[in-house]
Amino acid sequence: MHILAHQYDLIKERRETLFRYCETISPGHFTFKHDAFGGGSIQHLLVHIANTYTFWLGHFTTIAAEPFAKPDMALHEIRLLYKSVDSIAENFLSRFDPTLEEPITNKISGRDMEVAITPLQLFTHVITHEYHHKGQILSMSRQLGYTPIDTDIIRFE
Repeated sequence: MHILAHQYDLIKERRETLFRYCETISPGHFTFKHDAFGGGSIQHLLVHIANTYTFWLGHFTTIAAEPFAKPDMALHEIRLLYKSVDSIAENFLSRFDPTLEEPITNKISGRDMEVAITPLQLFTHVITHEYHHKGQILSMSRQLGYTPIDTDIIRFE
C-alpha cells in the first residue's frame, strides 16, 4: 500500500472517532452558529471540510467529483458525503504520485488565474485543513459544555 494511502486510512479512522463524538451532541448544538467562529456551526465545518477535499482533489485535478454539498445536512447525510470524499481521495492517490515534484496546473474556478501545485502539496493541504477545522469543532463543542474527545492519530485511551 502506498504510504499516503495508509496515512489517509489513519485519518479516516480518526474522522470516524469525530463522527461518533458528534452523535453525542444535541441537534441544536450541532447546528448552533458560533459568533467566535465566524457564525459557523459544527455541521457547517464538517461539510466545508468535505467540500475542500472535493474541490482540491476532485475538481482541481479534473477527477470526476460530486457537486459541492450544502451545509444543511444531518450527521448521517454528512457521513454519506464522506464516502464520496474517500472515493475522491483514493482516486487521487491512485492517479497521482504525491511524492513526485511535477506540479499539476489548473485554473481556479471563480478566479482568473492558473496555479501549479504538486500532488504532495494538494494532499497535505486537504489533510491539514481537515485537522485545523477538527480542532475548531472540538473547541466549539467545549464552549457548548461538552468534553471533547481525543481525535489525534496517536491517542491515549
